[in-house]
Amino acid sequence: MLKDAKKGAYDRRTEDPARDPVPALKALAHPSRFALLELLAGGERCVCDLVDDIGASQPLVSHHLSVLKRAGLIRDRQDSTWVYYSVDANNWEAFRRSLADIRPVDVPSAPCPPGYGA
Repeated sequence: MLKDAKKGAYDRRTEDPARDPVPALKALAHPSRFALLELLAGGERCVCDLVDDIGASQPLVSHHLSVLKRAGLIRDRQDSTWVYYSVDANNWEAFRRSLADIRPVDVPSAPCPPGYGA
């Protein structure tokens, strides 16, 4: 979510997780949002079903879904009074590829200094 400096408000547009993976990583850092994404990986789900599966209130589940949506990881569709959520497959795969492109860091192991941990 980007802050609009002129208005002091937040821009609720969807992020591109492949271009900037930080919002997606932040969204996935919360255990409930990670669990919701895992549930949605099994297919499209209604909010009411997700509430039962997560064991949280509907407003809290909706908040978590909103964060995942703004991060570009999921999408929604409305069918009369119900809202259904699913993983945005294109963004998810692009996000995964962007993480795979990160070079591994070679950190040499060093002995602990004398007296460390004593």
